[in-house]
Amino acid sequence: MDSQKASVSLTDSESDGEQLFSPPPPKEKYSNEKRKARVEKKEEPSKKPRTDYNFSDPTEERKMIPPISTYLGKGVTISIKEYCKSFYLSLQKTVGEDIKNRFNRNLEQLGALKKAINVFNEHIKKN
Repeated sequence: MDSQKASVSLTDSESDGEQLFSPPPPKEKYSNEKRKARVEKKEEPSKKPRTDYNFSDPTEERKMIPPISTYLGKGVTISIKEYCKSFYLSLQKTVGEDIKNRFNRNLEQLGALKKAINVFNEHIKKN
């Protein structure tokens, strides 16, 4: 009688013994109804947006750029890598198996890097 509750009554009927050792009625129906109510409550708030404003372009899709790397010579490698859902242009200088220097720039800055390279090329041609 650890988890069962015993009820005591002062009658002489034969059903008294059955009442003492009968298990309590199952609570499954109540718990299922409660669970369904919780699920319904969870669905309602998810329809509400988490932010007040959304300035993102709805046609903008996440780009899938496969990683690529190129050896430029003298231990210098340039590659495109993904990190934390963003893509980066990575320049690495290696000596043997050890990476000595690493320079990472977001791909959004690739246009500015191209302009800078063109400026350097023009400067080298002039001098």
